Amino acid sequence: MKSNEKYLGFIFLWFVIWTTPLQAQKNVQLSETASRQSLNLQLNIGFNTFAVGDVENLYQDILQTYRARNIPVPTQREFPGNVLLGIEVMYDIPALFNIGLASYYTWSRAFSRYEDFSGKLDVNSKVSLLALQAILQKDLVRKGSWHPFVDIRGGLAYGWLEFTEDIRFNELSELNGSSILSANGVGFVVEGYLGAKYLAMGFDISAQAGYRYGKITEPDAELKVDNQLQSSGKIALDINFSGLVVLLSVGKTL
Repeated sequence: MKSNEKYLGFIFLWFVIWTTPLQAQKNVQLSETASRQSLNLQLNIGFNTFAVGDVENLYQDILQTYRARNIPVPTQREFPGNVLLGIEVMYDIPALFNIGLASYYTWSRAFSRYEDFSGKLDVNSKVSLLALQAILQKDLVRKGSWHPFVDIRGGLAYGWLEFTEDIRFNELSELNGSSILSANGVGFVVEGYLGAKYLAMGFDISAQAGYRYGKITEPDAELKVDNQLQSSGKIALDINFSGLVVLLSVGKTL
């Protein structure tokens, strides 16, 4: 019986001696991780495309009404990809992931103009997006100064659009005048990216590319003709902001 107690006591002592350095090493690693946590402020500039969808169809419908009156109005610009401007605040937990908040603004335009001896026509449209998102970012490799990463973000998108028309033709006096159709609403936006960042002297320089999915369904709208309100309410179209996004960022550890 006493020999068994001595044997169990020896095993317990060996276990304590063996695990104590491991626990101490783990505590040191956690302490080092905590000490390396940092806050980073980033400025973003990028390029993005827009699905647009219903907005583009409405724009073409407006042009078609004039073409049906034998006004050969061209499509000079129709919602191309455009610049994106943004800002991010990231909190870095090296052993785990990065979390943060981001906000950005982007827009796209369409316009068509026609003029001859009998008059002129000017049709314009602008779609704008302001997004506020939460970010979850994971480094795939933390080795040296280069860190490839995956980035998932989602949040709210506030979008608005505007169509303006101004027509002055001598032989089409019934059409002459100006009108403004405006609409706005809030929806959800989700984005996913693959990228890489370079760390040097407290600065982060990163590049990432991905896809954005987001749309605003049946925004609130109002129509004014010659500055007089004609109608208001929901409009049966989607403002679709889905598209490819490329971002370049410069950040500074605070």
